[in-house]
Amino acid sequence: GFTLGYTIPFGGENYYYYDDEYKRKWNQSNLTFGYVQNWELKSNNSMLLDVFASFSRTPKFGIDLTYNTYKNKTDNSIFYGYGIGWHMSADQYPSDGIDQFGTPYTEINFDKRRHGPALVAQVGYIFMRTYNTNIMARAKYHCQLSTLDGNIDNGITLSVSLIKKFDSSKSNNRSRSHNNNRDVEYRFPLLELLYKVLAN
Repeated sequence: GFTLGYTIPFGGENYYYYDDEYKRKWNQSNLTFGYVQNWELKSNNSMLLDVFASFSRTPKFGIDLTYNTYKNKTDNSIFYGYGIGWHMSADQYPSDGIDQFGTPYTEINFDKRRHGPALVAQVGYIFMRTYNTNIMARAKYHCQLSTLDGNIDNGITLSVSLIKKFDSSKSNNRSRSHNNNRDVEYRFPLLELLYKVLAN
C-alpha cells in the first residue's frame, strides 16, 4: 500500500536546518511518503510494516514494525499499537574553509548520519477492513534513540494509507472466508452488489 503523511516534530537535532544566510532554524514541515503492508492475525490483531522517507531540508528514512489491536470486527474499526523501528537522517552543519584564492567561505555539509532504533506508538481508524482494499488514517508517535549528540528526535506523523491486501483466492473480494467468519459485520452492501455484478 501507499502512505502520505505530514510529520510534526517535537524536538531533535534532525529537525534543524541552516538557511541561505547560515542561520539555524527549526524545520516545521516534513512531508512523508511511504510503503505500508498490513498482515491481519486471527486474534483480531495485525502486524503493520512501514517503510517511509521524509522530504525536507533534512531528509529522513525509516522502517517501522508495529503490533496493533482492533477494537471490534466490523468493517470500520479503531485500532492502537506499538512497535520498534530504525530511523536514519542527515544532519546539517556549517563548515568554514578557504578556497584556492585564499578567500574564506562557509558551506553546509550533510556528512553526519544520525541513525538508531526508534520506539513507536500509534492510534488509528481503518475503513473497509474486511475487503481486499483498506483505507487507514493514523497518528503515529516516534522517539528515535540517536547515535549522535543532541536531544532525542521525536514527533508525531499524521497519515492516510491505501492498502491492497494479498489474496490468494480471486473468487472472493474479502480477505476472510465468509463461512469461517460469520461474526464479522459487513457495512458496504453496495460494494458487495457491484462485485457480484462484475463477477458474473
